[in-house]
Amino acid sequence: MIIGTFVYDKASDSFSGDISTLHFQINGVEIKPVDNKADKGPDYRLIFETSYGHVELGAAWKRKAKGKNGREYISVELDAPQLDKPLYAAMFLGENGTAANLVWNRLKDEAED
Repeated sequence: MIIGTFVYDKASDSFSGDISTLHFQINGVEIKPVDNKADKGPDYRLIFETSYGHVELGAAWKRKAKGKNGREYISVELDAPQLDKPLYAAMFLGENGTAANLVWNRLKDEAED
């Protein structure tokens, strides 16, 4: 399920776009690279501007899917007070190299298998 649409700026290695779910809509989200990346720290921070300053929504890591022809993607973790727990999603860059979709899938409990 696509919950966000973004535009990638290769020069700054950043994304800008919107996130929409049944519970919230956030426009003007920026996904910017982290300046001082720690060993296992995120590659990006998700932020958006408010009238009171910027608010951080989460973090993201560059990943590559398993397998011989593994596709590169960005693993995203969103968190906010209105969420019961963090929301995990993946962002995939389109073939044109500028459009990207943020995709969410519900994880199955092990008991459901």
